[in-house]
Amino acid sequence: MTNATVRAGASAPAAEWPTAQMAALPATWTASALCAQVDPELFFPEIGGSSAVTARRICAACPVRAECLAAALFEEGDCAPSYRHGIRGGLSPRARYALGRRKRSDQKEATA
Repeated sequence: MTNATVRAGASAPAAEWPTAQMAALPATWTASALCAQVDPELFFPEIGGSSAVTARRICAACPVRAECLAAALFEEGDCAPSYRHGIRGGLSPRARYALGRRKRSDQKEATA
């Protein structure tokens, strides 16, 4: 996990969190992350490696999965998938990229 700043304890889906609010509050959720209790290498699998399945299972049971995903989307911004690494919030780099694109597209439509 990183020391990213997100809104701690929020219950709204990660894709709905305002970016400005996420940047303003400390990341207290990281202390509750299940990934902090296992080998971090599980979350950076080799291509086609089986540890991705294990990492996703850990994320699926994690009580702060939404906060983790929100932090990943915030930190990665609109970086290409090749600049994203590891399983975060239960999603692969490509899946996070696609989710981030949809989120940015929805925000543009809402402001237009």
